[in-house]
Amino acid sequence: MYGLPISGSPVLTTQSSDELVGSNLTVAGLPVALQSFVSGSTLYVFDHAELSVPLGSGAALSATDGTLSNFVMPNDTVNLQYRYREDMGRIVINGNGGLPGLNSTNGMAGAQTVAPLPTRYGYVIDKLTENADGTGAAVTANAAGQYLLTFVSGIKTYYVQWKPDPSIHYQLYAQYMNGDGSILFHQTAAVPITFQTAFTVGNKLIPGYRLLPDRNLSEITPTSLKNLVGGVDTNWQANGDYQGIMPNQDVAIAFHYVPGNAESDKSNFTIEYHTGTAAAPGGLVPGTAPITVRYLPETQISRNLSLPTGYQVNGSTPFRVVQGAQPSLPTATNNFVSAVRNVDITGTTLTAEMPNQDVKIEIYLEPDGTGVPFVMSFRDADSLDPALQVLNRSRFQTGRSALRSPRPSRRFTAIAIARRSPALAMRPRGAALSA
Repeated sequence: MYGLPISGSPVLTTQSSDELVGSNLTVAGLPVALQSFVSGSTLYVFDHAELSVPLGSGAALSATDGTLSNFVMPNDTVNLQYRYREDMGRIVINGNGGLPGLNSTNGMAGAQTVAPLPTRYGYVIDKLTENADGTGAAVTANAAGQYLLTFVSGIKTYYVQWKPDPSIHYQLYAQYMNGDGSILFHQTAAVPITFQTAFTVGNKLIPGYRLLPDRNLSEITPTSLKNLVGGVDTNWQANGDYQGIMPNQDVAIAFHYVPGNAESDKSNFTIEYHTGTAAAPGGLVPGTAPITVRYLPETQISRNLSLPTGYQVNGSTPFRVVQGAQPSLPTATNNFVSAVRNVDITGTTLTAEMPNQDVKIEIYLEPDGTGVPFVMSFRDADSLDPALQVLNRSRFQTGRSALRSPRPSRRFTAIAIARRSPALAMRPRGAALSA
């Protein structure tokens, strides 16, 4: 209520005097004790003094205490009044990234208040400063964790300075996969990391594969983690590791690898023909040997099976993968391998997708019922006459077709003689044997 008397204001004794027109006057100002006072809960301070007539040249009216000096008395009545104002202050808290963004409180100048503070997930308040960049006078928390601020006349703004909250952790994940992500070699367990903490995710050895030099297939989540310079993420290290600063959210680094093209990147792919079944495997089919070819990872294999005569692929259990069916265990820390995929036999064609480890497949065969000629000859080993060397020759048909032969069976008895006597060997053809 500007211009009206203030309830509870100091009582000043009215001073008046008659002065000669044109005389030079000096009137003392307010004593210090009267320059401020409290009314209710409001502090009032001296604001300025007012004259009822123009001040005139050469005269002065002090803004500090209202002293009037070098005043020339006019031909008029002069009134001198002292004006007071509320001495209130306002404190503004700028959240500087926290919520609410702005918060303020009013109070009497000189009084203290507990600052109304914002919050920010993942952070705690480090201090309050006069400037947004953290410079200027700083206010820190007291033992109770409160920030005590003193009101001054007018408006005073403080800026919150934040630091990471050590009690909150974010999860770091790492995945290692092939180029299109269809093969997951390994995935690490979540690693808790405090916000703003430096971390490193290591490049791993995956036999037969390489990490692209420009890492253009690898994925970084969130993308804001990348430190792009000229379009290149400089967080990638020369050895393929990835380094970064933990943001206030979970991070996933997906390393993508592509097959190499060197001979050393290949693995052995071996097939063997066996008798028996997958449940009761037998030995190698007679006359066969393991067949091994080397392939790069992810090669799509299609091989025509050259089956031995008289055999066919077992219809119930045609094959068993005895090596290369097991990928790296979750507990592995390096040298990650995948398992052979899409193994199948259609007719006499074997198909599979090559992993980055050696593979061995047993193919189980069974007789196909085809007859095979079997010839047994009885020979006179000592005779020099070709006509006498073959005493008898019998031809047998083996296999299922032999069972269907209409010819009668015969019994042969062979008596082994270690060596004929020279006389018998020289006997003319048709000569009788003597008893």
